[in-house]
Amino acid sequence: MYDLVGRTLGKYQIIERLHQTAGTEVYKGFHPAMNRYVVVNVLKAEYTENEAILQRFLDQNDIAAKIQHPNLLPMLDFGEENGIYYRVLIYGSEGGWSENKRWFNNNPAIVRLFFQLTAALSQVHSFGYVFLNLRPANIFFGDGRKAMLGDFGIALSPELSRNDPYCSPEVSRQEPVDQRTDTYALGVLLYELLTGSPPDMERYVSLGSQRPDLREDVEKVILKALSDRPEDRFQTVNTFQAALEAAFRYTDSSADGTAISPVQQPEKRKGWLIALITVLILLCLGAVTVFALSRAREDDGNDVVSEATDETPAQPTLTQTVSPEELALTQTAQASCTNSASFVEHVTIPINTSVTANSNFTKIWRVNNNSTCDWSGYQVVHTSGNIMGANSPKALPVVNAGVNADIVVDMVAPGTPGSYSAIWRIQAGDGSQFGPELMVSIIVPDLPTDTPLPTATFTTTPTPTSTQTPAPTSGPVSVQQISEQINIQPNTTENTTVNCPSGSAVVSGGFSHPIGIRVWQSIKDGNGWRIFATNNLTQAGTLTVTATCLFNSGGTSDQTSTQQNAQPNDFTQLTTTCPAGSIVTGGGWMIGENSSIQVYQSSKSDNGWQIFINNPTNTTPLINVYAVCLSGAPGNTSQDVSLENMIPPNDTADAEKLCPSGTFVTGGGFMMDLELNLFNTSMFQNGWVNSVGNPSGEEKRLDTFAICYSP
Repeated sequence: MYDLVGRTLGKYQIIERLHQTAGTEVYKGFHPAMNRYVVVNVLKAEYTENEAILQRFLDQNDIAAKIQHPNLLPMLDFGEENGIYYRVLIYGSEGGWSENKRWFNNNPAIVRLFFQLTAALSQVHSFGYVFLNLRPANIFFGDGRKAMLGDFGIALSPELSRNDPYCSPEVSRQEPVDQRTDTYALGVLLYELLTGSPPDMERYVSLGSQRPDLREDVEKVILKALSDRPEDRFQTVNTFQAALEAAFRYTDSSADGTAISPVQQPEKRKGWLIALITVLILLCLGAVTVFALSRAREDDGNDVVSEATDETPAQPTLTQTVSPEELALTQTAQASCTNSASFVEHVTIPINTSVTANSNFTKIWRVNNNSTCDWSGYQVVHTSGNIMGANSPKALPVVNAGVNADIVVDMVAPGTPGSYSAIWRIQAGDGSQFGPELMVSIIVPDLPTDTPLPTATFTTTPTPTSTQTPAPTSGPVSVQQISEQINIQPNTTENTTVNCPSGSAVVSGGFSHPIGIRVWQSIKDGNGWRIFATNNLTQAGTLTVTATCLFNSGGTSDQTSTQQNAQPNDFTQLTTTCPAGSIVTGGGWMIGENSSIQVYQSSKSDNGWQIFINNPTNTTPLINVYAVCLSGAPGNTSQDVSLENMIPPNDTADAEKLCPSGTFVTGGGFMMDLELNLFNTSMFQNGWVNSVGNPSGEEKRLDTFAICYSP
């Protein structure tokens, strides 16, 4: 066994040992240059000389890179050092099982977790692979407590397998394995989630004796998954999921719809029953597609409402029919429901936000479901004003009573300058509309047309954005980086905003992503940082967005910008300056979706920000440079630089610059050779780091800038 804690393996500092499997040791690590925690899976020393097992471990590098899914930890790296073979995955932002298991003490939460794991396994199986490592210690959690499975396992000696309750009988017998091997492990996990410990199949204790509130059908489903012979189990994890959901339909309710499970609040279980029966009725009528909850935020009471995509966990189709008694129960519950909603906030696109003509944007309203029942089969509908290219009606998935929900609608700004607004409303299944008028209001500015300019014209237009009023200075000045991850499907564009906490002011932002994703907008958005990015890869990729937040400065931050047409087949410089009485803390850009346009320098320029772009095309697209300006705070900012970091050919490398003692990093920038691909620019300790890939056969140069604030 290796003793790696406290050591460095490749680029990664090993922090603690998480667990071990039959063939690997699993550690929590840290990547200093990317300021990110990681999972480091190491092949055990005794197997590095076994050619077959070593090759199996190495083959899994390709498998892990190939299979992308929101419920699988994305692979970051792999390598070998001094005979130690390892694979690195991105650690879940909300930690592992031990930090989160307390949240899964009720049936709906357990079933929801089960669905997410099933979706991940189904993706693995669709590629023809077996996961072989399903166990609580290998479950991690991202934002909104989204479950993500860690690394693959390796089936090894039957002696070790027999001591592992998650290993199926065929593994112990060294028989061939297939996806039904994962079905067995999923059954073990479900039993443990419901009882607190995995089953001992030699001295099996019935589920009913430990959970008398569960119907016998639930145990029958689990026992089928735990069958000794693979042919007697569910043949796919999706059929297992469908059977489980059908078995749970009545578990949490009595005849009057009142929940009886001892580990759940009655109101929640009643809503869950109504939601399930409502979905069943609509499915039987052929009138609805089951929508998935894409990011459940139980920790802060927020649900995200969005359209189902290939990324959402697959929801099974129930085949049981609804009896007249069940239908009457559902109709009675809906009839007695008082629909109500309250507006919480504009998450994106505040009222009268300036949006470039013909550009895509995403409007998000946060509302609270203060109805007396869950929303099931509800929609958001456009009622008046300019629909701005949106689809209406838009179906909403189930939203529990008493929680917040983010309603997400994708729109397109009109092509003609002017002011545009629209009203949307929430609509119940019976067609009645209720709740607040959800307004979207934008301004399309009168900007230069996308035609060649005889000379470069610079028009600096300050565009202050709405910011939170910071709390009075109550402690020493400090800086914190806040991050959030989103998954981008192949050949699609996504965006997200990371907001700074109340009492702080956003001063800059950054991003990190696999090479092949292109960031084309990086700007201040309210009191946060927004990134637009396009995934040009053939597989999904993870984008990390960061916001740099300044605490206890006593100041507020605004944003200025300059817009200009890029010169065709040439380089273009843009500069914008902060107003008098303010100081620049960082900056950003918007260069459009044309993948040929490249930012090769982004840095402080006097008391403003500048970018240099390369446009190798005959077009003259509009580009923007932004400066984040801090006002009402004493002090000044300076720019420190790490010069002439040479990037080896056909390799990746980092270059960081730390701010001097007594100053605080507020932002950063870069200057690089055109051949380099920037895939990370973000805060690092009290400084800034840039990470690039060099696909050329020659050394290339990267300079890193750190913006340092002296109060």
